[in-house]
Amino acid sequence: MARVASLEERHRSATAVLERIESMVAEMAARCTTLRAQVDSAAAEKQQREAENVLLAEQLVTLAAEKLSSEARVNALQDESAKFAPASPNSKKSSAPPA
Repeated sequence: MARVASLEERHRSATAVLERIESMVAEMAARCTTLRAQVDSAAAEKQQREAENVLLAEQLVTLAAEKLSSEARVNALQDESAKFAPASPNSKKSSAPPA
């Protein structure tokens, strides 16, 4: 009878240990699922940011080209304006030697 009681106690102990192990496995599985979701979310965010970076780089190239075009247009307009503007009195050099 004592042997049966001993075996039953060992069985209960083993069952308790098995339940703790199963609980730990379930907890680790939940953690893995959470981490997997975080990794997937981070990967999606990274892809989105990379796509945004490509768009920003394209905008930068476009804006740089527009800037160069605008600067060239400003220079052309200044040159054209200078052809039609009368010479200012300050720009004429005096023929008298400086005192």
